[in-house]
Parts: sequence; structure tokens; C-alpha cells
Amino acid sequence: MTTFWESKANPKTGAARQSWSKANPRSILKEIVESVRRKSRQTERDYEDTLLSIFRKRVYGNPEAIDTIVEYWFTVNYQRLKRTGESSESSKEERGEMIDKARSVVSAAVAREANVLLLGLTMPNGKKLKFCTGDEVVSFGTRMSVLGKRAGSKKIGLVFTEEEVRRIYDQTAGSGRGS
Repeated sequence: MTTFWESKANPKTGAARQSWSKANPRSILKEIVESVRRKSRQTERDYEDTLLSIFRKRVYGNPEAIDTIVEYWFTVNYQRLKRTGESSESSKEERGEMIDKARSVVSAAVAREANVLLLGLTMPNGKKLKFCTGDEVVSFGTRMSVLGKRAGSKKIGLVFTEEEVRRIYDQTAGSGRGS
């Protein structure tokens, strides 16, 4: 019998090795699933347990199927350990660094979107903030009045950048009603 290690199947994937086996456990399972129907009041978990029980009986009597399953499990998990270094401390540190980096990327993206949203907000007069004049926004609340007074008769979007609007908005937080 040719083992999976001697076959020309992709050595990196357990599924490729397993599918070349004469005792392919997937075909055994497929045959069982096709022949055993779920009872009308049977829960999905009970049905799965029934299938597993039948599968075990069929596989335990088939040494080639057991070898195939063992080799599949080994290959998949061995390759995963090689890729992730799951058992090493440095991998935990690397994963922590990757998580921190992802958090900062997401935070930066959220901040950019939030900035865009301020100038894109629809004001009570139906216009987006960037198209309103300073004179118009003075009456829209404390935060907006600060922008309005600085812009005067000019459009907010021409006077302020997204970042400037955000900074003023954040600086005036909680400074009164309508903020």
C-alpha cells in the first residue's frame, strides 16, 4: 500500500492526501448521510450523533480508513503548527502585535470616516454642513455657532478642513445646549 507520504498529492494539504485514499472517509460519510434520513422531531445535534455513531462503526472496522483519518488529522495540524508556531511564546507576542496593529488601522479608518461625516452631515436647513455659510450655522447649536462665527459669510467647507471641523467640534463638546 502506498502511503500518503509517498503519493504525489500536495504534501501541504491533508484533504488532498485523504481524497486519494481507497478508504476515503468522506465517501463513507457521504454514503451514510445519503442513506440515513433525519427524523421529523430529531434535533440537528441528535441527527449528527446518529451519523457519527454509524460512521464510527463503519470506520473502526476498516483499518485503511483509520489510517487515512489519522494521516489527515496529522497533516492538517502539523502544517498549522508550522505556519502559526502555535506552541511558541514569540507567536503569542506576534499575534498580540498583529491585533494591536489591526486595532490602530481600524481606529484610523473610523477617525477618517468620522471626519468625513462631519462636513457631510445634513443640517436643519437641508444642506450638508460643508455647503452652509457660517451665518447659517450660527443658529444650529453651540458647536456649530463656533464654526459659523469663524466662517462668517463663507461656506464652511471652503474655510475649514475635515480635521479642523473635528478639532473645533471636539473642543466645544459639552459646552452647552444644542452642542
